Parts: sequence; structure tokens; C-alpha cells
Amino acid sequence: MGIINLLPENLINQIAAGEVVERPASVVKELIENSIDAGATEMIVGIEDGGRKLIRVTDNGCGMNREDALLSLQRHATSKISTVTDLFNISTLGFRGEALPSIASVSRLRLTTVPKGSISGTSIQIDGGKEVEVKEFGGAVGTTIEVRDLFFNTPARLKFMKSTTTELGHITETINRMAISYPSIRFIYNHNGFPVYNLPSSKDLLSRVCGIIKEEEKSFLEVSFTGDSPDSTINSSAFGTPSLLKRGLGGVGAIPIRISGYLSGPDINRPTQKSIYIFVNGRFVRDRVILHALMDACRTVMEKDRYPIAFLFLDVPPSDVDVNVHPAKSEVRFKKTDEIHRVVYAAVSEALKGWSMRKGSGQWPVVSGQSDEFPIPGSNYQERVSEAIGRYASNAEHALTGLFRERFDPSTGSGRTASNSARMEQAPISLSLSKVDSFFSSLTVLGRVGGTYIVCSTGNDLCLIDQHAAHERIAFERLKKTYRDSRPESQTLLIPEVVDLPQSEGMLIREHLEVLSRTGLEVEHFGGDTFVIKSVPAALADKNIRGLVRDIADELAHSGRTKSIDELMETLFSRMACHSAVEGGDYMDPMEIVALLRDLDSIDFSSNCPHGRPVFVILNQIEIEKMFGRR
Repeated sequence: MGIINLLPENLINQIAAGEVVERPASVVKELIENSIDAGATEMIVGIEDGGRKLIRVTDNGCGMNREDALLSLQRHATSKISTVTDLFNISTLGFRGEALPSIASVSRLRLTTVPKGSISGTSIQIDGGKEVEVKEFGGAVGTTIEVRDLFFNTPARLKFMKSTTTELGHITETINRMAISYPSIRFIYNHNGFPVYNLPSSKDLLSRVCGIIKEEEKSFLEVSFTGDSPDSTINSSAFGTPSLLKRGLGGVGAIPIRISGYLSGPDINRPTQKSIYIFVNGRFVRDRVILHALMDACRTVMEKDRYPIAFLFLDVPPSDVDVNVHPAKSEVRFKKTDEIHRVVYAAVSEALKGWSMRKGSGQWPVVSGQSDEFPIPGSNYQERVSEAIGRYASNAEHALTGLFRERFDPSTGSGRTASNSARMEQAPISLSLSKVDSFFSSLTVLGRVGGTYIVCSTGNDLCLIDQHAAHERIAFERLKKTYRDSRPESQTLLIPEVVDLPQSEGMLIREHLEVLSRTGLEVEHFGGDTFVIKSVPAALADKNIRGLVRDIADELAHSGRTKSIDELMETLFSRMACHSAVEGGDYMDPMEIVALLRDLDSIDFSSNCPHGRPVFVILNQIEIEKMFGRR
């Protein structure tokens, strides 16, 4: 007898389930996709215990007769394709015929369905892949699928399930993606019998998006391009070059494509990619080509390691995109990746140009710190300098344990002119701190470049210091020390800040309210999606606290769900330090630079900021001589 055996059907289904059903959110995704393919205009999603106990999806789609209902629970049975040609022209969300039997093999599944034109339908019960009951059912047209006790017969998979909050967060994010992709469908979503949200049908994508992510419509720019339109070329004159799309998309080797969606301006951003939604032919995907094009277009207008809020919809001929890459159907391959990249890049760039015009500059925006901090003096130049000095002076009282203790006093420096300030920036400062036997304090400060980098010399070498990264590291280390020794000083807000958060992020904030309070950030759940910020760490008293809370929620959603308390505290402190630090391009007077260097020597670790970027780089004499061809 040979050693190769045919696997039993139930085991095959469980193996397939391992690819298709990763967690409860995977089940929700597959069931909603089936409902959309069935032509549903309304669906109700009911969840219990984060999907462990129950997942129920009810739709008003076309329903199925008895024969089709039974076949839908068989492997590789589908109404979506029938030939090899169909496989490369897929226009539906589902097509593999694996989802339902895979789900049924690892749960107790009941399917009830009534087809159009009928007053009765079919009810089928499947437990662990085994048919238990088939009977007639009377009800409204449409289909309801109940999935109970997910992974009840695969305990190894069950133990990998996360907390209820975590799993519910993934489910909410899945429903969000579907609701954004299909705004014309009404979504009702409940957890443990309590409403999470009720999204009415809408023809306005932007209102649907803003209702989900809790941002204002005015924060977004429209991204639009239609490849087969005669006037669809995008003007790329902002780049000083002819249009990138001058030849259009109907030429030789090109593919027709339509791009639509919305993009936040660079002033509205997030610390992770979580708020970037990419859809290809109505399907949410993770695609490196599109993401790279998007971020490449944002590179010159957005700070490093910050990401826009984006909703990009690409409509491409089905024959030009392969969706049969992975059973989860979240990956695609394009025939013309270079064409896709080129068009997405140009469309996003054009939208960002609109943001620049909206700001009133009439010029392409640049990242903070890349512009000339000391331009030719004009009518508002002195005001700009005075404002910068005043800002730093007002922040001094809130600085972390005396950060920038030796601050330049505007009252004594009021006689300084614009030209004096310019010379101070451009000429060597020549402040030596050699009295202190430490690396940073021994540097000779020469000046700044790009409004961001402090230029110093040490013997025959040059040292460049990123002022934001340095300040961020100092703030981070001091927050940690204060937390270890006591509790960070907080300041009660005279007028509490109110912030609305998306459902998934709001759940995470509610779960971590106690942890947040230990950082000096007191947040209270006001009900629904609304939170009230009552007190903040003293160092952040004059900062954008709403933005901080949103960033913290995003960080928790991205990586903080399973962290220990200490790891969570470090995550929170790193975000707070980033928000409290001086920015690239912010004005720093000589004494502030001196204080910064001394403070770098006072902390235990100073080579990198909390996010891994270098605080300083050294150019030694040999490297400099190589640059000039002397070696």
C-alpha cells in the first residue's frame, strides 16, 4: 500500500478554512461580499462576543431556491464563473466557491433564504461541515446566514483568537471598508444587541466616508481621472515638466482606467497607513504599486513617517487585473503596473496641487523645513520672527522638566532686526560648550541649514543634528523617567476638548482610558463616538490634543492591542513626545540650541528618536575630502 492518501472532504474544507477564515472578520467579509453580489440594497450585521458566539448577516438580495442553496455549501460551487475565460474577467466580489463550505466546516452554520417571487424558501443547518437539517422556511425575500461557535471543532485555531475588543475592531474595520466601497447600500451594525451604527443609503461618497471616520468634509481633496475622456490629461506643470499623462491612456500599450476618491490635505495626516483605503473594481485591496504611487506623490508635501487619509477607487477592465492571487482576495496583479503607478501618481499630485491653491499660495507646497526660513525681508517678516520667538517663550512654562531652560527672552531681544536675525542664522554662531565634558556639549555650533538641522563642528569633523528628532528623544526619555518616578504632571483644560472617533478606534480608547490617565491624559467617554479630553500632560497644554488622541488611537489599532502595560506606555509616550517636540523649520535662537545640546547629554540614549530616525550624523574629515575628490 502506498503512502499517499486522498484526504477526506471535511479535512479538505478545514484546510481551505485555514486560508479563507483567519478570524471572525474574515467571515463577515465573505458573507457581506456574497450579499453585495446578490444585489442587496440593505444588510444587517449582528455580532455577539466579538464574533465568537454569533455572526449574523441578513440581506434583501435575490435569495436562492432549494437547489442553489444546497449547492452553495459545496466546495467549488459558484454562480460567478463557469469557464477559464471567466476567471480572467471577474466583475464580482466572490467567485472561488470556497467561502461558505470553509466557514461551515469550522462552525455551526444556518442558511435561510427566500428567492424573489416566492413566499417560502429553504433553511439549512450545517455543524462542523456535516449536514444536520434541511427544511422549508417562510420569510422575506433575501438571505440570512448565522455562524455560531466559530472554531468550536478546531481548538488550536480558537486559542489564537484575540480579545473581544480586538476582534470587534477588525470586524468594524471590515464593515467600514464595505460601507465606503458601496455607499448606496444601507448598513445596520449591532454588537451584543446594541447598535454600533446605522448608515443610510447615500449617493454621496464623501458624506459616507466622513460619517465613518469622523472627519470634516472640508478636510478632503477630490481625486478624479477618467482615461477615455478627450480632455482627461492631467496638467503636471507644477513639476516643471510636460504633463505626465499628455499621451493619455488610449495609446498603444495603455489601458483605460478611471480614478476617483478623496485625499486629505497634508495638514491632516496619521502615523500609520491604517487610514489609506484602496479599492480596485469595488474590492478593497492591499497593493504596493498603488500605495507607492500615492506616497511618492505625497513625499514632497508631507512629513516623513506620516500618512494621508485616502480613499482611492480604481476602475480597471477586469481583463487587465488578476484577482485570483490569494484565497482572501485582498491582493491583485495588474498587467500594466507601470501604467497604474504613473496615472495614480499624477492624479494624486494634481489633487495636492489643488490643496496648495486652496491654501492661497498659488504654489506647490513644500514640507515644513524645506522652505527658506529667512526669505528676503518683507512686510510680514518681522511679525513672523516675533511670532516664532513668542511661541517658544510661551511654551517654556510647559516644557518637560525645564527643557530649553535657557530660553532667549523676547523682552531683551526686542531690538533685534530682521537682518540681524538673518545674519544669526547664516553666520557661524561659534558657541562652544567645551566646559562640559560630554559629546554634545563639546560641539561648536556653526549655524542651521534648511531650518531643521543644527550644524556643529568637532575637531575636523562635522555633526548635523535634527532638531525635531533630538527634542523628541529628550521629551520621550523625560516622560518615561517621570512615569517611573511618579506620575507626569497634568494640566486641567479650562474648556474641555471634544473629539469624535471612528467606532474601531473609539473602542480601543475606551479600553485604555485608565492607561491614558497614567500619562496625564484624562479622557472621558461621553457616549456614542464622542470623547471629552479633560486634562493633558503639562508639556502638551498648547498642542493639538485632538490630533494627539487620534494618533494614539491609530497607534493602538496598528500595533498596541496585545502589548504589555509598559510597552503601551512607551507607545503613548513616543506619540506625546512627537507632538510636544519642535518641528523642522521652527525657529530656534542660539541659547535654545545650547540648551538642546546640553539636554541631549543629560539623557541615557540620544542616537535615535523614539521612531528610529537618527538624531545626528557625523561627517568625518575623510568623508568630506572624498566628496571634494581629495581622496
